[in-house]
Parts: sequence; structure tokens; C-alpha cells
Amino acid sequence: MALKNHTIDSSKVSEEQIEAIIADRIKYDPKNQKVVLLPNARTLSNDRKILLYLVALKGWKFLIEKETPHEDASPLEITHATGIPGGSVRPILRGLEDRKIIITHKGRYEVPSHNLSTIQSLLSKQDPIGPVVTKHSKAESKSNSVKNAKAKRVSSNSNKPSLAEGFAILMEKKWFKGGKTTNQLKDKLDEMTIFPPIEQLPSHLLNAYRKGNLVRSKQNTDGKKIWVYEQR
Repeated sequence: MALKNHTIDSSKVSEEQIEAIIADRIKYDPKNQKVVLLPNARTLSNDRKILLYLVALKGWKFLIEKETPHEDASPLEITHATGIPGGSVRPILRGLEDRKIIITHKGRYEVPSHNLSTIQSLLSKQDPIGPVVTKHSKAESKSNSVKNAKAKRVSSNSNKPSLAEGFAILMEKKWFKGGKTTNQLKDKLDEMTIFPPIEQLPSHLLNAYRKGNLVRSKQNTDGKKIWVYEQR
């Protein structure tokens, strides 16, 4: 028997699997490049809702040929798409990653194609998908209680996107086109309800510059020479 008899069209299989998973749960808005969760999806548990959204992102390549949206997403993007608070999204993502259901790279999460069958099966069940809960000793339980108490005290900030997430979003949206100063970056982050001290911003700008994602030059502004960072 020739080896060609053992080949499959992997892209076709993926499209069929994606369609089976998102059916009656997801609609695509190609014009605005958005994934819309239908009422059937909103009744799912948060971990399944996140998986469904990440699976749907893999379907864009079958709908849009040019400038295809990313197949991965940041926690903030997942929060906006699913309506799940950021403080809940991050622990779920960590749990799914620990179980090798999803993968992450540079703070963005994605469903590997080889896990589509596993996810289809998980979405048909009702038991929790997240991290496995293990038994703890009394000392560990007490320690965890203290940690949980501390976590509750800072919960008011848990849903806010981090500086790193906000910076990544601005880079993705090409916000630095035309050049931006540190003060302009601070104002934009404030607009996004991210309020970092201005002294934290240069390290992010320099890091992007060293990676080649930004170029910088000194320009005269109001009689002063200041650094301007630009995407090209």
C-alpha cells in the first residue's frame, strides 16, 4: 500500500472540527473581525467559554485570506470577548495551560490544532476543566486561607489590565505609528484605565526598542529635545 493512501488534508479536518465545536455557539463578524458568542455559549462555564473563544480564533484563516486575525489572544482580549472578569480569566488560563490543553507564548494563549478533538469532548461534559484540586494538610490550608484573604483585599484591582497587557495592545494596534512620547503613552494608558507611574514606562519602551519593535529619535518639542518612539 502506498504512503499516499495514509495522508489526510489537515486543514480540512481542522475546519470541520472547528465548525463542529462552535456550531450554534459562535458567529463571526468578518467586517469588524470579531467573534460573537451566542446565547448558547453564554450558558457555558467560564473555562469552556474561554476554550470556545480560542477555538473560534483558529477559524479566521478559513474566512479571511488577507490580514487574517491572530489565532491567539491575550487575557485582556479574552476578557473583552467573553465578558469574564480578568481576575477569573488568568487563573483559568493557567489551569488550562498546566493541563496542556492550551499553550502560551509571550503572554498570548492559543489552542493547538491537535487538541481540537479533546476540546470538543470537554465541551460536551459538565465537570470542571480547570486545575486539578489536590488535598492539603492543615498547615497548607491555613497558609492558603491567608493568601486568599490577601487576594480578596486586592480584588478591586484584579480586573484591570496590567501595564504589560496595555502596552502589548497598543503595539498590536500600531498606536506608535507617527511617533509617540513617554507623556503621550502615559495619557493613552490613563485613558485605558491603566495608571502606572510614569517612571515605569521607559523600561517598556526601551525593551521594545532593543527588540527592534520600535525606533527612537530625539526631536524638538516646545524648545526641548525629547525621545520619540515610532513603529514602522
